[in-house]
Amino acid sequence: MINIFATRFRRTLASRAAREGYGVLIIARLLDHTDTQNALVYTENSPEHLKNIDKAMALQLAPIAQAFSGTLVKHEKDAKRGDDISSRIRNRETGEAVGTCGTHSFCAALSPIACYTCHHFQPWLDGPHEAVLNNLIEQRKNILQKTNDLTIASVNDRVIFAVSEVIKLCETQKSTLSFKGEK
Repeated sequence: MINIFATRFRRTLASRAAREGYGVLIIARLLDHTDTQNALVYTENSPEHLKNIDKAMALQLAPIAQAFSGTLVKHEKDAKRGDDISSRIRNRETGEAVGTCGTHSFCAALSPIACYTCHHFQPWLDGPHEAVLNNLIEQRKNILQKTNDLTIASVNDRVIFAVSEVIKLCETQKSTLSFKGEK
């Protein structure tokens, strides 16, 4: 049994109206308010007012999001199935390989986008992950401009966080290796 209260319905109605772009006057009317004082809360706190996730923010939030679940490998030969060229995951924009798929099944997922959140993915330390991130951020910006809908534009945000996390892991690993004098 679920206890449901009228207050929750009213707040949900107002929040959804703000998310859909309705103004404070319409929201006040939906809530049967005589003024807009209390309806302002919904329009000022709408997630659509947030700015685009840019590269710097994605890199800062990536460790918190923990969207990457694969294993970073130093070289292709260190990856599970690293000796199998059919396991290479390529950036569709550039054709460059970014890592290795460690599974033997045919997932047919949209690589490399789906790969960054897959636990079978093994990104390479020197893979062109920045290019993937830049492409995702550009796609996000273009979708937002075309649709003006943050919900649609943010569909790949988890992947953006995962790619950002891989970039941070690569930077950390590279600095550790250079500190040790390795390549």
